[in-house]
Amino acid sequence: MDKLFTIRAIIFLTASLLLTLFPKKVLYWQQKFVSFLVTKLHFKFMELFAEHREEEGTHAIRIIGIFFLIVSIGLFVYAYFN
Repeated sequence: MDKLFTIRAIIFLTASLLLTLFPKKVLYWQQKFVSFLVTKLHFKFMELFAEHREEEGTHAIRIIGIFFLIVSIGLFVYAYFN
């Protein structure tokens, strides 16, 4: 069993669980970070990302979480057979 790929799989599994279980919290922190970039660091091109669309954002975050879960399973399988 490959230790390096097991660690990568655990990282992806943690990210996927956070994204699928707490999408509103992740979206909240993401919007907070983007507003910081726009106001403090004057990244004007990121103003479009600062718009708050909760329904679309949580749906997209859940899809990314499912994708990370699939990647995690693939990494676990690869680590097991190597």
